[in-house]
Amino acid sequence: MKLNPKQNLIFSLLLLMISLAAHVSIFLGAEIFPRLFDLFLTGGMVVSWLLSSRFLKQLHKNQPALPPLQVLRSNTPFWLPFFVAFVGLYAVINMGMMIRTNWAGSNLRGISGFWMFFFALGVLVSLAKIRQEKGIEKKHLNAEDTGQ
Repeated sequence: MKLNPKQNLIFSLLLLMISLAAHVSIFLGAEIFPRLFDLFLTGGMVVSWLLSSRFLKQLHKNQPALPPLQVLRSNTPFWLPFFVAFVGLYAVINMGMMIRTNWAGSNLRGISGFWMFFFALGVLVSLAKIRQEKGIEKKHLNAEDTGQ
C-alpha cells in the first residue's frame, strides 16, 4: 500500500483545526466534545506521527546531503517550520503550567497542546513530501525534454 502524503495532509489539517477547537474549549472550561473524543484525537495523533516519521525518512532519502530539518525547510513555506516549533513550545509550556499549578480543570488541557503539535507536524512533513515529489517530477520531465 502506497502512503499518500496528500491524504495525510488533509487528515492532519482537519484534525489540527478540531484539536485547536478542543483545546480552546478545554482552556475556557466549556468542553464541547463528547468524552471519548479525546481517544479519537489521541489515536489520530499517533497515526499522523507514524505517517509523518515515514515521510520524513523518505524526504531525507531523496536529499541525503541535507539534515532532516533543512530538508523540511527547503520544501515548505518559510513560516511553516517556525509555526510548528511555536506550537511545540506552547505544548510543553502548557503542560508544564498545568502540572505546576495543579489546574483543577480537565486533565485534557495538558495533552491538547500535543494534539495540535503532532497534527501541525503532520501538515509540515506531508506538505514537504508533496512539494519534494513535485520537484522530482519536474526535474525528471525537464531531463526527458532535453533528451538526457
